[in-house]
Amino acid sequence: MNKESEIGKQIFTSGVRVHFVGIGGIGMCGLAELLHHSGSFVTGSDLVENAQTKRLKKLGVPVSVGHKKENIKKSEILIQSSAVPEDNIEIQTAKKLKLPVIKRSEALAEIMRLKRGLVVAGTHGKTTTTHLLAQIFIHNKKDPTVVIGGRSHLFQSTAFPGKGKWFIAESDESDGGFEHLSPEIAVVTNIDKDHLDYYGSFKKLQSAFLNFVLKVPFYGCVIAWGDQKVLRDLLSTTDRKIIFYGFNDDNHFVLKKISAQKYKIFVNEKEMGDLNMPLPGSMNALNTLAACATAMTVGFSFEECSKSFQKFKGVDRRFHKKATLKEVEFYDDYAHHPTEVRAVLSAFREKFGEDKRLVVLFQPHRFSRTADCWQDFLTCFEEADQVFLTDVYPAGEKPLKGITSEVLAKEVQHPSCFYCAEKDVISVLSQTLKSGDVFVTMGAGSVYKYGESLIEKF
Repeated sequence: MNKESEIGKQIFTSGVRVHFVGIGGIGMCGLAELLHHSGSFVTGSDLVENAQTKRLKKLGVPVSVGHKKENIKKSEILIQSSAVPEDNIEIQTAKKLKLPVIKRSEALAEIMRLKRGLVVAGTHGKTTTTHLLAQIFIHNKKDPTVVIGGRSHLFQSTAFPGKGKWFIAESDESDGGFEHLSPEIAVVTNIDKDHLDYYGSFKKLQSAFLNFVLKVPFYGCVIAWGDQKVLRDLLSTTDRKIIFYGFNDDNHFVLKKISAQKYKIFVNEKEMGDLNMPLPGSMNALNTLAACATAMTVGFSFEECSKSFQKFKGVDRRFHKKATLKEVEFYDDYAHHPTEVRAVLSAFREKFGEDKRLVVLFQPHRFSRTADCWQDFLTCFEEADQVFLTDVYPAGEKPLKGITSEVLAKEVQHPSCFYCAEKDVISVLSQTLKSGDVFVTMGAGSVYKYGESLIEKF
């Protein structure tokens, strides 16, 4: 038995036969890996093979491509991805056999109860903030268990089976699943208009965040971005201990910008020192501050936090540099909401200045999100020099009339924004990119594959 399995045995019940439906999802694979290392017999299925399923196979987890009732043979429990519909053949077969079928968020909540839970929630910045926290804990030898919504370059996975007392997790508000979690420490980076296809209104989304915060016990606390009025107002209705961070002076942890990529941190008006910025941009500065505020709240010193970031290796698809070829720098980023797009492009401009030409290939994610955020998409590409919009990634949704990238490109308020059909992306960008350019693929779908193809071509 390997070392990771020995670690896991101290955390979870072993021997349970668990089948993951949609195991290739970025949240599902990490949980599957943790249970595998615990000694549970884990199997899974998904519609297609991807990097996550390949990793699980290498670990010894049987993964089937395609859903069929035979896949759940001998399974005792099914864990269902939020992306898997109720009419899935494996889900329906399990219910006929009266096998327990639980959502991924419920499974995560039950496992987290065995440790001290620290959960990062919010519309933007969750993955980066969670990873920065994991960096602090791991660097300072606290050996946490970690589940994150992106492959960490620190431990080369979306999960880390630690034997320490803390469980650090990134939440998922897309289907209300985070309301099942009851962490000792809750971090809320922000609340923005997203996943309204599930919630129906921004007010209901806010209510879900409030329910999540109210799960924090009396001895725990909430770390939240205090500059956002909607979030501060929401938290003012609770009796939980709240620690605010942000740029404004009325926060407990305050960030002061000294110059480009240089910030100082103040705690209750006392200067702590320079923020050791692992990633550029004001949003990433806030993510870093959130991680510091959280870690310092549970007992780390500012110095311990700051030194941790010196070895920060990043997360897949978050300001991720892929290559430099023929003097073109290739990047990839997961930004798919207008707020994220604007912040990431601002970070690129902060890093490279005005001298570099910034070329963006953006793939809208979901027809519903594109429709809900249409007006904000029109002005979020200002920092780019040239923008190409390729076809909407449906993520299982049916098309909506009039909601296309071709129409959006015509309305975007940018002098060099063009629609580029999927079939033409490689040829068009091969002719567009030139020495000295910075090129970034952006979106939550398959857009990164175009970047990989261009790198191969170059």
